[in-house]
Amino acid sequence: MTTTDVSPSNNGRGSQAWAASWLHFTVDHRSPSYCRVTFDHPPINTTTATSVAELAELVGLIEQDPDLNVVVFDSANPDFHLAHYDVGNDQAWPEVLVRLSGAPVVSIASIRGRVRGAGSEFVLACDLRVASRENSMLGQFVDDEVEAIASRLARCDHDAIARMKS
Repeated sequence: MTTTDVSPSNNGRGSQAWAASWLHFTVDHRSPSYCRVTFDHPPINTTTATSVAELAELVGLIEQDPDLNVVVFDSANPDFHLAHYDVGNDQAWPEVLVRLSGAPVVSIASIRGRVRGAGSEFVLACDLRVASRENSMLGQFVDDEVEAIASRLARCDHDAIARMKS
């Protein structure tokens, strides 16, 4: 999924496939073993058919990257992490969730704002969920906490993470 008004966001790291321009999120490779995916689909990060297709492609990249250990999912909107999507009879969304939950990396949902419907399903598919205290009953200092966890996990052996998750 490419567009001319969204620039690649892999910071020069990773394969060309990671350099794709995404419509509903950006990808920032902090290191070969750690990347952040930021949902950015104004106004409220509604999960749409395009979002699902892009996430399916992204999960494929995550599954195939032997260097990647951790992926953090956050939001550009401080009030909405991910909003609802009416999947109806569409099997693509549940498939994305199952694939993400079984991917050989540690996935972390860094949650600020509302998470509803499909957004709730998405964060539950992640291995870890950290919620900000500003918009949540359960909260921690989200940026420092997530950064510390992700940085530690990024230094782990990829095969050890894959075995742990299998």
